[in-house]
Order: sequence, then structure tokens, then C-alpha cells
Amino acid sequence: MKVKKTVEVKGLTNQILIAWMVSKWVYFELGLNNHAMTSGSGGRHSYGSLHFNGNAIDIRSKDNEGVYFTKSFGDKVAETIASRLPNDYDIIFETNHIHMEWQPKK
Repeated sequence: MKVKKTVEVKGLTNQILIAWMVSKWVYFELGLNNHAMTSGSGGRHSYGSLHFNGNAIDIRSKDNEGVYFTKSFGDKVAETIASRLPNDYDIIFETNHIHMEWQPKK
């Protein structure tokens, strides 16, 4: 599994690593070979982001030719990943990546 060179992976939780593995499998099923983590526990994120405590990552949302997913396809990929995980995960297609976070529901 690929990780962009600038990504900080120190402190990522087991739960978010499971989501990353599930996302890799979904990409494989969809015939996508451009899967990579593009953001982990470091980087620039909004205040209170779950990235900082290791409970969120971002993954690449580009097709095999390097073109960003359309909104409809990106939503489909995010929904497929989410369908394979418990409800404690939020999987969201954003403009240029898929954001994945583990946040236990009460």
C-alpha cells in the first residue's frame, strides 16, 4: 500500500488503519490502481481535526490516468468504502481526496 512521501503516519490508530485496508480493497474491486494515503496524523487541518490524534486519513481520489474523480464517482467510492465499515466511520468524498475518520458514535 502506498503512502505519499510527506505523510506523517506516526500515531495512526488501528481503527483508521483498518479503514485504509478496506479502502484499498474497494479500489482493487473497482479496478483502480492509484490508491495512496495522502494525509495522515500531520499536516494542515482544521482545528479539532481527527487527523491530529491519529483517527483520520485522506486517500487519493484519482483514476488510473491521474484524473480526479467526478463528484458522482467519488461519492460512489466513498459510499462503497463506508458500506464495508461499522457506523463509527465517516467516509466523505471531498474535492480532491476521500477523507476517512473513525469517531465512535454514542
